[in-house]
Amino acid sequence: MTFAPPPRPRRFAVVPLVTPLFVGSLLAPLASCTGRGDVDIAPEEPGPASGTAPDAAPSFGPDAGNGSPVLDAGAGLDATPDAAPARDAAPDAPRGDVCDQDDDGVRAASCGGSDCCDTDPRVYPRDSDEFFTTPSRCGDYRYACGRRVRRQFEVVRCRWESGCVGDGFVREVECGESGTFVACRLARGRCSPDTSSAVSRVQGCR
Repeated sequence: MTFAPPPRPRRFAVVPLVTPLFVGSLLAPLASCTGRGDVDIAPEEPGPASGTAPDAAPSFGPDAGNGSPVLDAGAGLDATPDAAPARDAAPDAPRGDVCDQDDDGVRAASCGGSDCCDTDPRVYPRDSDEFFTTPSRCGDYRYACGRRVRRQFEVVRCRWESGCVGDGFVREVECGESGTFVACRLARGRCSPDTSSAVSRVQGCR
């Protein structure tokens, strides 16, 4: 007697419990929060490791490699630009006409005029009672451009002219030097220097 093999048991497919419809129902609240149907979850950037300083602020300048102008952080908003370098002072130049550099109105002797010192406006031919106790810029006392220097005072010579008159230095004194100056006085019937009137005076010339 022949026996047939028993029938194999039927296999049934397992239906997953989580269906796409169920997943969509779970993501619907998240979509309503973002205002769009899809959800973008950006990965978090790793922060600096503990114990390390944050990145320094970007530097500005040629060394930074970005072509930006140099920014001095210590200057502040109140910093003022460096002052322009001062120019060298120009040398003294002759004023006015080259034949009248001292502007005294008299042409220089080198140009056919009569000014014997064209670098000093106090020197020019004139007839004046003004005398000077210091030399001119030309180094002499020819302030009137005369051939000889005239002294303001000579050695005292007393004389009688409706009275005892006269004054001067007790000895000869050169231009710009000091000396004893006295006046004449009538004493004991004589007109003579009065030593009691002696004063120190500087000799003037022109």
